[in-house]
Amino acid sequence: MIQAVIFDLDGLLVETETICYQILKEILARFGRPFALEEYTRSFSGKPETVNAAHLVEAYKLPFPAEEALERILRREEELHAEGVPLKAGAGELLSYLRQRGYGTAVASSSTRDRALNLLDRHGVTEYFHQFVFAGEVEQGKPAPDVFLKACEKLGRAPGDCRAGGQWGGHTGRPRRRDSGNLRARPENAGEAVFGYDGGGVPLPLGSDPVFGGKVRAGILQALQGVRRMRNRKADPMFYAILAAALVVLDQIVKYLVRAHIPLGGAVPFIPYLLELTYVQNTGAAFSLMRRHTWLLTLISAAVVLAMCGLILKGFFKNRLGMFSAALVLAGGVGNLIDRAVFGFVTDMFKTTFIDFAVFNVADCCITVGVPLLFLYVLLYVGKDEKKEDGPDDAAQLPPDGH
Repeated sequence: MIQAVIFDLDGLLVETETICYQILKEILARFGRPFALEEYTRSFSGKPETVNAAHLVEAYKLPFPAEEALERILRREEELHAEGVPLKAGAGELLSYLRQRGYGTAVASSSTRDRALNLLDRHGVTEYFHQFVFAGEVEQGKPAPDVFLKACEKLGRAPGDCRAGGQWGGHTGRPRRRDSGNLRARPENAGEAVFGYDGGGVPLPLGSDPVFGGKVRAGILQALQGVRRMRNRKADPMFYAILAAALVVLDQIVKYLVRAHIPLGGAVPFIPYLLELTYVQNTGAAFSLMRRHTWLLTLISAAVVLAMCGLILKGFFKNRLGMFSAALVLAGGVGNLIDRAVFGFVTDMFKTTFIDFAVFNVADCCITVGVPLLFLYVLLYVGKDEKKEDGPDDAAQLPPDGH
């Protein structure tokens, strides 16, 4: 069972990969050397500045030592960071999601402690993490899995109970195998399971050996956000308007057939041992409550219908759960309101045969299901969107491998 999620920093939580590429490209441009993004991804992405500085000098035969290259990289990085490094879109939201559900979280990065915490502090997300592992705390840096395993140890969790986003190879630190810019993670070597998405953006099963289409750092957020998008996908108002209308029509058709074919107080079999159809003129509310208060109930029904319409028009219901509950309540209110306005009573017809219960109709069923769902929607979602806009929750997304 997944108990903790471990994050890489650069490119996964904060948008620093583009900055790193820009810095190296600027240095080489002064010497007339081209520097393609593919080369950065293949040879520099996800590695510490010290490693990149040494490799840059050696690979491009620069006329100064690695120490000077490192100094130039860090100086320029500080300038660009001062201008602001954005949090990846969706990252804050994901961190909030994990904290609300009690998952352990950690940052496992090849970056220095001061640099990493400074980046996290700027976006107010440091408090979302229980543990941190930085450069110098492990013998081998990435792609070896040491930093990941150290994070598992600090979290007090077995590697198999953790999921990670970033670049990790096997215990031996074996170089990652790349194929046309795609990274194939070998989680079985490290006892961990990286999860992400395939080339088509489809989330892959946890614990699989996925081939990531592009950067691994984007994987973890893409996967969890995929689940969240399915849960919170905005509803199509037209679909739920049609649903509500269809339920009202169904309610009225059933009532018409009952009034036309069943005498008042009569009954016919419907579902053996469960329900029978009868004809009752209910001057009260749902399930025959508040009898002889038809005028008051008519006003209440009209107010409820108008209130629901107002909330829908104002965009109060932002996902499928909200719209579905609203459609049910609206359909139930309109169905019974039509009866009260036209006949002065509500036609009820469903009578349980296995228990002594009030006679009810289709509209009552809609209200009985819709109201609890409406309360559930309010409990889970109302007020949460505003908080996400002010806090780090909606501030991020997942990117490429980092330090």
